[in-house]
Amino acid sequence: MIRIILFCLGLFIYTSLAGQGSTVQFSEQGWSSILERAAQENKLIFLDAYTTWCGPCKQMDKKVFPDTRVADFFNSNFVNAKIDMEKGEGVGIAKNYSISAYPSLLFIDGNGKMVHSAVGYHSSDQILDLASAAMDDSNNLLGLEKRFQEGERDPEFLLKYTRHLAELMNQSHLPVAEAYMEGQDDWTSSDHLDFIYSLTTDTDTKLFDYLVENKNLFASRFGEEMVGEKIKQLVYQEAEQDQGDQLFAKMDRLFQKVYPDKATSLSAQLKMGTYRQQGDRENFALSAIDYMKGNKEASPDELNELAWTFFQVIESKKQLKQASKWAKKAIKKDPQVYYYETLASLYEKMGVGSKAVKAAKKGIALSASTGEDPMVLEEILQRLQ
Repeated sequence: MIRIILFCLGLFIYTSLAGQGSTVQFSEQGWSSILERAAQENKLIFLDAYTTWCGPCKQMDKKVFPDTRVADFFNSNFVNAKIDMEKGEGVGIAKNYSISAYPSLLFIDGNGKMVHSAVGYHSSDQILDLASAAMDDSNNLLGLEKRFQEGERDPEFLLKYTRHLAELMNQSHLPVAEAYMEGQDDWTSSDHLDFIYSLTTDTDTKLFDYLVENKNLFASRFGEEMVGEKIKQLVYQEAEQDQGDQLFAKMDRLFQKVYPDKATSLSAQLKMGTYRQQGDRENFALSAIDYMKGNKEASPDELNELAWTFFQVIESKKQLKQASKWAKKAIKKDPQVYYYETLASLYEKMGVGSKAVKAAKKGIALSASTGEDPMVLEEILQRLQ
């Protein structure tokens, strides 16, 4: 009986230990204790920075961390931590290491210095390669940065460093990518066009300038629509990032560089949208008028929409009169019942009752042939007659 008990106890202990070794063991200590332990054991911390809503994070929990190869390597070589970046200590950690994409896989030394990192789902093979690189002082991010700062410019090194930084999605790859291209004689090769197109993520770079100046060359490889859309996204990305006093001056310069024929109109449109969002009615009206001056080919709907917006938010009779011209222009281009609603409403707000009545009657007459509901126009007539 004793032998059976001992055998069962031994089997239980073996099974428990085997179970522990079958997945990455994440510490449940606080962050300061994890740092202290890493320093004492002379190991790097592997930090799985996750959120509860992150799908790829859950897939790694299910498929990667239980992999025996991954578990054995990580449990032997790292102090492993798994922290929700939206709760408790995770909020401060995310801010400290500029974590904004998940999962973020960080390797940090006992002093809290990040030496290597990557973003996104990694398979077992990929995360083992990542971990091996983290332990290589000359090939982890800290080592690559040191080599770059010390002047190493071997093309293969720069390519490797650029691609790893690009995976972090934080624009840090741009200086290295530019350094690589500056060492190349032919920027027009297929490989280099691919390199520039895929890695241009900011407008304040030589790569972006080359993309804009050689749009036709890139269009022949990627298609005119795709290249145009990429440039547009990069341009308006700047407007989203910079909302300070320098926004308009910066965007004016950018529009002149990218869209010289439309720069004035685009700048006015940007100002119009910004002032509208800020609730600055006076500057909104002035920028809208400037925008329409440079937009001779505005569609009827665009003319009517802006005229209706003036009716809703503008009180100046002079500016409302300008809006009535847009509404009349829309009607001339394409008579619609709701265009007459806009015109009649503007005239009523301006105190020009006779013109409001005339516009309302014309709209009602048009509705008889289109079958649209003239209720708004009839209400205007009732108020004015």
